[in-house]
Amino acid sequence: MPPYRNSHRATSKPVYGLIAPMKWGAAVKKDYVEETEKEDSPPQDLARPTDRRPPPLKLKDLEILKTLGRGQEAHVYLVRTKRQKHTSDRPNSVYALKAIRKKLLRSWFRPENHNQNNHMYRKNAERESLASIGWNPFVAGLVDFFEDRRNVYMMIEFIPRGTLRGLILNGPPIRFRGGAFYFSNIICGLEFLHEAGIVHRDIKPENILVGEDGYLCLADFGSAASLTDIKAPWSNVGTPFYAAPEIQMGPGSPSTSVDLYSAACILFEILSGTLPFVGMTSVETYQLKMDHTIPWPEQPNAFGKDLIDLIDQMLEPEDAFRLTIGEVKKHPWLRQVDWEKQLS
Repeated sequence: MPPYRNSHRATSKPVYGLIAPMKWGAAVKKDYVEETEKEDSPPQDLARPTDRRPPPLKLKDLEILKTLGRGQEAHVYLVRTKRQKHTSDRPNSVYALKAIRKKLLRSWFRPENHNQNNHMYRKNAERESLASIGWNPFVAGLVDFFEDRRNVYMMIEFIPRGTLRGLILNGPPIRFRGGAFYFSNIICGLEFLHEAGIVHRDIKPENILVGEDGYLCLADFGSAASLTDIKAPWSNVGTPFYAAPEIQMGPGSPSTSVDLYSAACILFEILSGTLPFVGMTSVETYQLKMDHTIPWPEQPNAFGKDLIDLIDQMLEPEDAFRLTIGEVKKHPWLRQVDWEKQLS
């Protein structure tokens, strides 16, 4: 018998070179784990870090102050935060809370309602649109999302001074300078959305809010769609008096020009007090748009040739011939607008 075996039996500690390969690996691993545990284990009396972030808000942390609006598809409430448990909590902050019944959502997505004319084709259409974009001063952004057994809720920035519709109906007449200001606000909001690949598709005075500082803010993204979403329908979308003809009666195709068409309708309404195309029926309104029959004010030079040229080109029946946002911003009628200052 070789002498090294006798010497191995005589030693009290195992010698790795004299152990079978599998047992040798296990022994090394055991010693390594014991040593690293000694080095990495913190002292028992060491204070552990705490998460300084506040926990997510819950519905119970909100207090309803009043109802802002009721519609067939949703109710909107003014709510205030009341939680004061965390140092980062901001109690008494106010938001708009949009509540949609789950029962209604389920009806939108029944198999019999899955057709090309159903513009509410996805449960999260509005939330997806708002969640996919960052913050912008001309867009009412999504703050949080909740749900309970009956409803889903979207907590949105609260814009306090009502809608552009209220401003048109109840405010003093809007002159050219004011019209250019409000129109430029709408263009800034649309430019931000379009750069993010989102088309609003229902631009109208009811969906444009007036902020505390007097600037406008785009809201209500229930009809919005992504330019890359091949499932989004592009016909029978929006409000007939403001919708571009290709999405009012179809067949439409993904395009940002539909929002610019609606913006031109609003500009005409702000300055003239009436809409450019008003028929007795939706079909008649569509035909007026296709005929490009715009009822310009009868007073000589009431609008001026630059304003007429801007609106006329933005209301082209064929979307390929309409002005782009870049061309709108460079138009002579808007030469006085400082576009960089708008966003500062």
